[in-house]
Amino acid sequence: MEKLELSPCAENEEHLARHTDTSSLVAGSKVLEGVTRADIAAISKKFDEAYQALIEKEGNPGRQVFALTTDRPVGTDAVVPLETLDKSRVFEIVREPGTRGEAKIKVALISKKDMPKTNVIHAVYGPYGPTGKGGIYTMMFGDPGEPFARDLPEDAPEAQKKANEKSKKYWDEHVFLITPEELEYAMAKMREQGLPTKQAETALKFFDVRAKLEKRDPSCRLSPINKPSHSKVSEEAQNIGSIVLSSSNDGNVLGK
Repeated sequence: MEKLELSPCAENEEHLARHTDTSSLVAGSKVLEGVTRADIAAISKKFDEAYQALIEKEGNPGRQVFALTTDRPVGTDAVVPLETLDKSRVFEIVREPGTRGEAKIKVALISKKDMPKTNVIHAVYGPYGPTGKGGIYTMMFGDPGEPFARDLPEDAPEAQKKANEKSKKYWDEHVFLITPEELEYAMAKMREQGLPTKQAETALKFFDVRAKLEKRDPSCRLSPINKPSHSKVSEEAQNIGSIVLSSSNDGNVLGK
């Protein structure tokens, strides 16, 4: 098998920015403000080295999932098990409507101050089609999740059907935690595509009411979380160890 040539993520500023944008309002886990570009470059270099090691050993290692941990929180932990939430707060929206990434997802509103944080990072690597090159597909903070399930033809391969069922089961049991700002962004995109937003609008109104009540009575909890959960390194990922983030803030901060 022909040996892949690695396209280093750590040297691709545009690629790094796409996966570490603090200003993004698309539902999903995000890097925390205060994490420097040097931190992300160091993390990416460690992932690159892990995939390069497999290339040297196997030539073309195919799709691989890696995981590492940091010495302090590095991103939001925004995908959580449904069973840990107040289910009355969960509703559905369409994520990235009108794009290839369009998917109906379960969400629950949460404030920025209540958003869980994680020190776990996963990265998916693999070949770039028939180009002979390979590298990072995506980088995720917290739970790596699963691809979104999709409609398959009846004659689809059994392996593909099995993987699709696994994805469906995962997303039936997991929820995106989103901030009001992220929900408003999602609603605007849904309206552009002519999709209904009444359920989301109602959820946002109730969230605003709860926020006002919480200020007067702390027992009226704004957070939808009943039982805290923390992402762990996936059993399906290769754990490549840990990394210490830079201790100084040199002003070169992501999203600034």
